[in-house]
Amino acid sequence: MKEKAKRIVDTRFARPSNLVVACLIGLVFLAVGIALYVYFQNATKGYSLINVTVESIDETAEKIYVNYEYGGQTYTHVYLGAFSSNWHVGDVLEAYVDPLNPTNIVSSMGGRLFPVVFIVIGSIIAAAPIVSLLIDLFKAHPWSPRDESLNNVRATLSGVEFSSHGTGFYCVFEHNGKSYKGIHSHGDGPLVQELSKNHEIYCDGYIDKEGHYRFDYDKLNIDLDKLRIEDKLPFHPVYSSSQSGSTINIRHH
Repeated sequence: MKEKAKRIVDTRFARPSNLVVACLIGLVFLAVGIALYVYFQNATKGYSLINVTVESIDETAEKIYVNYEYGGQTYTHVYLGAFSSNWHVGDVLEAYVDPLNPTNIVSSMGGRLFPVVFIVIGSIIAAAPIVSLLIDLFKAHPWSPRDESLNNVRATLSGVEFSSHGTGFYCVFEHNGKSYKGIHSHGDGPLVQELSKNHEIYCDGYIDKEGHYRFDYDKLNIDLDKLRIEDKLPFHPVYSSSQSGSTINIRHH
């Protein structure tokens, strides 16, 4: 069975597996955050929110004790829970007190901070690949008017511009004295560079009415892989981040 040629220039916006994994991880964090919030709400149901004053902090045992008034009585040296490094003796904090057992108090921070942290982290993890996908789609100008039948052109591959964040690259093409940068791509940028040193590589496509160049990357990948086999070149490891941000002019015609 013939091995399927690798995409030396992979223009897919995001691999579906990466999107699924990121979304699943994000959903796990979201679920934990929501579960913590629900648990805290149920655990403190019927409790009263009061102000307490930090009396002492046992840093060795990581415990905090507070004083407060509730129901006309004063309570001193009541254990609140593990302390935060931001708390100091004399600070006024919020806590929930059990009306049936006023010495049972719970810091409000646990019910507000921890669920929010998990929910925010989960939202970021789940949303990041989707936002990246939308940015790539925006840069691809999918809404631009076009007429493929009237604007067919052939451009020359003239360079590789590596991404500033160190992953991926852009193919740079020339046509009629103008340069056109393709969409963000993954794959083997250094191999494209090496092949272009030895071959004049063309890419078919068309220019839409807004002047955006549409490249035929499927055909380009077939040509690049044929040249790689012809030159007996191996695939390169992922290029180092030291190359990021630079434009490598490969060959000018």
